[in-house]
Amino acid sequence: MRTISITIFFTFLTIHLISQTVAITETGDTVFLYDNGTWSFEPFEDYDSELPAYFKPESAIRFDTSSIAYAKPAQAKKAISDENKMFSIHYDDKKWKRIPPATLNPDAQFAFEGKGIDVWAVVISEETIIPKENMLGIALENMIMNGLNDAEILSATFKDVNDSEILHGKIKSSLQGIDFVFDSYYFSNDKGTLQFVVWTSAQLTDKYGQATQDLLNGLVIH
Repeated sequence: MRTISITIFFTFLTIHLISQTVAITETGDTVFLYDNGTWSFEPFEDYDSELPAYFKPESAIRFDTSSIAYAKPAQAKKAISDENKMFSIHYDDKKWKRIPPATLNPDAQFAFEGKGIDVWAVVISEETIIPKENMLGIALENMIMNGLNDAEILSATFKDVNDSEILHGKIKSSLQGIDFVFDSYYFSNDKGTLQFVVWTSAQLTDKYGQATQDLLNGLVIH
């Protein structure tokens, strides 16, 4: 269980916008190739028929709003910050240890592992500004495109976390017969975008739910 959880999943959750490459066919036509495997005669901004659902206005993700304000736990006395001063993560170092980020995802800035529990977390930020209401759909689409065809969104809720509006999303998927739940905070501002993702097996989500929420609630936006 521990090896599967650590080494596989979060290459699927890095946010990437669809890019395009210009090519010339043998007959001299100019075509635009997209990294999702499609192509067109027109550039991306004029071509919408193959856009993923989360880019379309009719996207069916249902967003809720929580009336509860969340704050970092009193026990979260250890803190780390990103180089761009966009955010900091406050955590209880008696319950969590930092591990090399690349062991979970090559794009991660920070990574955590629960002490004595099968729970892992990564923090990934990018300079590209993406509306946070799109970020959960992008994560889902990337999982599906990478073979996790049963991935589904369990919930999507806007929350007040340490005085910032955060999107809290949960995605469930399975690998080799094991169900996993990805519990994530998403945020975006003029400094870029942020994913803070914690995951464990579905059978352990209730057991470690409070530990997961305490870690996520340590996110402070600057």
